[in-house]
Amino acid sequence: MNGVIKVLVSFYCKDQEGAFEHHRSRVIVDLEKQSNVTSLKKHLIDFLGLKEQAKKFGLGPFALKLYRLAKASGGGKAVENFAIVSDSRWKLEAVSLIAEESNSELNVHVIQEDVNWTGKYGIVIPRPAQRAESPSTSGAA
Repeated sequence: MNGVIKVLVSFYCKDQEGAFEHHRSRVIVDLEKQSNVTSLKKHLIDFLGLKEQAKKFGLGPFALKLYRLAKASGGGKAVENFAIVSDSRWKLEAVSLIAEESNSELNVHVIQEDVNWTGKYGIVIPRPAQRAESPSTSGAA
């Protein structure tokens, strides 16, 4: 099954609360080729040029998180996000995303990652607050 899905791409920096960039796009998906989450992520990175965009924004290494964004029943502006973390979940959500009259779109979060090249766990120890030096009193006796 082939189709075009609407995509909302959001870029997140590790030290910021919300996304600093959003844009919408459309992506061609072939469910025979993108049959699992790993191949879907690779396809999105290539098709949308996410590596180039992340580099442009100075993100460096990044991770993708995928969700199906659906308008909540009952109208209004309420939306629901359904996480796509497994292959079976992708197969379930793909049907809703590819449907002709879908109110859903693929929500792609591009999230900056920290890289630890040592392979060891890092421990962050805050510096102690600097104390104001007390004036030295020299007493002449």
